[in-house]
Amino acid sequence: MCLPSQGFRLKLTVAFQLARLMLMYPIAYMLIWALPTSVRIYQVATGRPAPFALQTVDKVYTNTLTVLFVTLSVSTVLRTNSRRPASWFRALSTP
Repeated sequence: MCLPSQGFRLKLTVAFQLARLMLMYPIAYMLIWALPTSVRIYQVATGRPAPFALQTVDKVYTNTLTVLFVTLSVSTVLRTNSRRPASWFRALSTP
C-alpha cells in the first residue's frame, strides 16, 4: 500500500535530483571550457601561438570532449526514443 506522503516524498526526491543536475551544469561547463578559453586568450593577448605542449594538450582535450559529448548525446537520444514519452524524465534523470 502506497501512502500519499510516500508518493510526495518520491516526487521531491526526483525534483531535488533534477535541481542538483541543473546546478552542476554551469560548473561543469566552466571547468570544461577553461583550458581552451585560456589558450585563445593567451594567443590573442600576445599575438603569438601558444607553446607547443599547451597546444597539444588543448587539442587532445578538445577532441576528447567532442567525442564524449557526441557519444553521450547519441546514447541519450537512443535511450529516450526507445521509450514512451511518459518515461523520458526517468530515463534522463538516472545516471
